[in-house]
Amino acid sequence: MRKELPINDRWRFAREERPGWTSAGFDDSSWEEVDIPHTNMTLERHYFDDSSCGFVSCYRRWVSVPADWNGMRLFLRFEAIASCAQVFVDGTPVFGHEGGYTPFEGEITRFAEPGRRVCLAVVVDSTERAEVPPFGGAMDYLAFGGIYRNVSLAAMPKVALSHLRVRTLSPLDELPEIDVDVFPMDLDDLRRSGGESSFEAGSLCLELEIVDASGNVLDSATSSLSADNDYSRLVCRPEGVLLWSPSRPVLYRAVVALKAGDEELDRLSVRFGVRELTFTASGFFLNGEMMKLQGLDRHQCYPYIGYAAPDSLQQADAQLLKDVLCVDMVRTSHYPQSPAFLDRCDELGLLVLPEIPGWQHVGDGEHWRDLCLDNVRAMIERDWNHPSIVAWGVRINESPDDHDLYSRTNALAHMLDPTRPTCGVRNFAGSELLEDIYTYNDFIHRGDNAALDDPKRVTKSKTAPYLVTEFNGHMYPTKRYDDERHRTEHALRHARVLDAMYGNPRICGAIGWCMADYSTHAAFGSGDQVCYHGVCDQFRIPKLAAWVYASQRSSKPVMAVSSTMSIGDHPGGDLGTVAVFTNCDRVDLYLDGAPVGRYYPARDRFPNLPHPPVMIDDLIGERIEAETRFSAKDRGRLKRILLKASQVGFDLPVGYKVRMLHLMAKYRMGMAEGVALFSKYVGGWGSGRRIWRFEGVVNDTVVRICEFGASSVPLLRAEATKSELHAGDTYDMALIKVTAVLAGNVLPLPYANEPLCVTASGSVALASPSPTLLEGGACGIFVRTHGVFGPGRVDIHGSMGDISVGFMVS
Repeated sequence: MRKELPINDRWRFAREERPGWTSAGFDDSSWEEVDIPHTNMTLERHYFDDSSCGFVSCYRRWVSVPADWNGMRLFLRFEAIASCAQVFVDGTPVFGHEGGYTPFEGEITRFAEPGRRVCLAVVVDSTERAEVPPFGGAMDYLAFGGIYRNVSLAAMPKVALSHLRVRTLSPLDELPEIDVDVFPMDLDDLRRSGGESSFEAGSLCLELEIVDASGNVLDSATSSLSADNDYSRLVCRPEGVLLWSPSRPVLYRAVVALKAGDEELDRLSVRFGVRELTFTASGFFLNGEMMKLQGLDRHQCYPYIGYAAPDSLQQADAQLLKDVLCVDMVRTSHYPQSPAFLDRCDELGLLVLPEIPGWQHVGDGEHWRDLCLDNVRAMIERDWNHPSIVAWGVRINESPDDHDLYSRTNALAHMLDPTRPTCGVRNFAGSELLEDIYTYNDFIHRGDNAALDDPKRVTKSKTAPYLVTEFNGHMYPTKRYDDERHRTEHALRHARVLDAMYGNPRICGAIGWCMADYSTHAAFGSGDQVCYHGVCDQFRIPKLAAWVYASQRSSKPVMAVSSTMSIGDHPGGDLGTVAVFTNCDRVDLYLDGAPVGRYYPARDRFPNLPHPPVMIDDLIGERIEAETRFSAKDRGRLKRILLKASQVGFDLPVGYKVRMLHLMAKYRMGMAEGVALFSKYVGGWGSGRRIWRFEGVVNDTVVRICEFGASSVPLLRAEATKSELHAGDTYDMALIKVTAVLAGNVLPLPYANEPLCVTASGSVALASPSPTLLEGGACGIFVRTHGVFGPGRVDIHGSMGDISVGFMVS
């Protein structure tokens, strides 16, 4: 039976090339000891050398091969290395790999005798080699460097299973057909490697079981192992199978045993889901029901640690997308991402659009193009059993048309997986459509124009399925500490595009750029090597725009107010229109306890959104009724004048001035009384503390409250992505999200920029710098396990207060 040994701890690492560093006799005792996942260079958050990760390094580790592995084939597997690698065993080069996003493995049976220690050395080239995708042109993201996904040593029987491919046919039938294709390890390769087998392929038997989450066997099948084909197919029709969907992500397991007579030689198990999906010119359909796809793009990088995030952080991102941002779909831009991330998407019911590595550039050389095809194969063969994946991205993001290359990538994808459509992301109209879905990055919206382009104009077709794969992003970069009007416009741009998507039956969905801010090259971003394109910051802490997405679902009430109601943050003290992003029925507003008004979703401005924002452009409201000296009609006239004054100040248009002078004469008011009315209802200068209270109401019950002005003393809050850490195949990690907020509010204070001192004790250690800095009222702290079990604690100290976060490591 197959066995696996994780080898992620106690590697030795060196950044500078040294003679003989791959040989078994080399003395690496002075090298840094590291654990995998590992980044070759810890970067600053801002203003770093974007080429500093691009160097050749070496990782070394001694491994004791278990004695009971005698007679088995040994394979060394790497889930991903950025970006090219050559692997040595006891100084002998054994295999290598080019490309930083897909897994690779090599057989080391001849070099690693069971019962003895062997020296593994991996030379990692993290330079941006032009002959290897995604490199060769400019690129708006960093590829970082290092062995950043898990490493394992596996022992396989001489005759073994390689992988399984599960396909569900007619999933809407009462008895859906489940085909399981079983790929054995290449027998010819076994013979070439010098291995011996007493079994002929025809004498081997395959046994399949379909198992539910409780371990119940729903159906089974048997077949002989085919000696003539690349794979053998087993077919089941289990009863009572439930469909996988975002609201009910039911998973099953296909378990295949390889037998010779009564002897079990190998066993392989994969998870899958049963669902049917179709992209059409009339929309996207899942299990026969039309579904509008609201999504976000995701980069897999983090501050400081780059790509080197263990499974728990990958899973936390999926949880953020599903439970906080409430999206239906994520695009893994612009490369295949962690299996742990995809596994969690399967479990949560989050749809995924993966794509091959690249950004705008297509290499001319055959080697580059062959590697592009290799990436298609590696991506699909690794991930074809994930029910969350709805299509394969087989085109370099935003690249020009290339009939030869994309004909080949498309054909290869269809050959490997005929059950899913293909797509290719472009950013220009009239592109040659070789794939099944026209996927388009639509950056037409500039605030005062159409929110989305016309699919017919873009595709030059009436029948091509159409999906928007990016919007906004670089068109309106937004930092969490930008001024209030900028932050509000950022959110409204996302709302306008989503509204246009929901209103156009031709558009299957729209995926916003992007989930979180990210590190990039110097030619991009805001000059500090950061692209501020996200609806969350780099630490995954939501900005205002995040609540546009979160408010489109009704599963739980949410409410985020665009303004802090601070007149000094606005030109002329005009608060303007206050946007409330909520899924509540209405918002009731109070000032100093007195009702201002009831406000409802702006269906007139956002007719298609499931939950339009509440747009409050009348902050005088019912308060004007206190001016009983005026008649009801004149109170209405006065209110209109004051609302206009809130926009333009005292320089009113002539008509408004005449009406105001008429009111002043009618009620014998002096200039000082007129100015006092302006101060009372518009400016508020010098009026003392004013308390604005927003109440979100559902079914006439207050379910959410935001309050401004009651206190100016911030609260320091800290929330970890998880508090129970498990040191398993490698170290575990959590991200502590620290925010400075006012009581009763969800958004961090935009101008809170304070230093924090951070210490860790017990079973956890810091994996990010201390001291750190609140930026726009928020920052993140990475903590990890370090071989100690039991309780641990992180203490955070700052001028706004002290706070502690506890952990338990097992």
